[in-house]
Amino acid sequence: MSAAIPINLICRGERIRAVVDAKVEALVASIGDCGLLNPITVAPYIVVSGGRAQDGYLLIAGLHRLEAMTRMGATEIPATVLDVKGPQAIIAECDENLCGSNLSPAERSMFTKRRKVAYEAIHPETKHGATGNGRAKSPQDEDSTPVDRFTLDAAKKTGVSEQTIQRDAARGASIPEPLLQEIAGTDLDNGKVLDRVAKAARSAKDDADAHARAAAELAAIKREREQAEAHKRNKEADKAIAEGLAKDFADWLHARTDLNELPQVIAWLSSTKAKDVIAALNREAA
Repeated sequence: MSAAIPINLICRGERIRAVVDAKVEALVASIGDCGLLNPITVAPYIVVSGGRAQDGYLLIAGLHRLEAMTRMGATEIPATVLDVKGPQAIIAECDENLCGSNLSPAERSMFTKRRKVAYEAIHPETKHGATGNGRAKSPQDEDSTPVDRFTLDAAKKTGVSEQTIQRDAARGASIPEPLLQEIAGTDLDNGKVLDRVAKAARSAKDDADAHARAAAELAAIKREREQAEAHKRNKEADKAIAEGLAKDFADWLHARTDLNELPQVIAWLSSTKAKDVIAALNREAA
């Protein structure tokens, strides 16, 4: 069940995905016509409002809906309140996003990394491997309840394959988050680029070296892209020049050729190479 809660008591927290103005504007129009169809999701949280700490809420899902309602001047918003906190709240936020289909590869890597850190904070025994059936036990307590390893749990909760979770977690663990933020939403945001940057980071000897190597690899990829774009622009410019010269030559021929002879001229040009015609003309001019 959802209930209206005060917007000023909602903490947005540290968000991976930034607000997209176009999406907010579309929601403002939609809410104006139909109202807010889906409540946001929050969890209990201590917030500071009016200079004092008080019971409030941490946003789990619905950043754009919250922003749209805020811009419309609303003071309350319908919300579903989950009884989770700390790492559980982080897992809930990550699952909400990972279940969607509109995350980019870099965003998936960031959410999966954060989910793994939170999950292992709750279940530290899963850090040290799992049994063949995909479940781990605490080495201190052989009678403890088996817990799914992270990749298996995430796959069950988000509806994607365990292999996909493993891949995204590896990218998120290897690539420093500031670089993932830099890549997210750009034309570099694809698996091929992320795997190159992650591979460079994994060859480092420590965290500082990993950041430096990953940043250097990303810079190299950007240079390659710039060079490829420059080459493409040059080819397009050369093509435009060639097409211009061809038109000039066609106009010149048309002005000097009897219309009845044009089909024969076109046939000759179609069956010969330019360099052979030039060689023949040079011989005639010699």
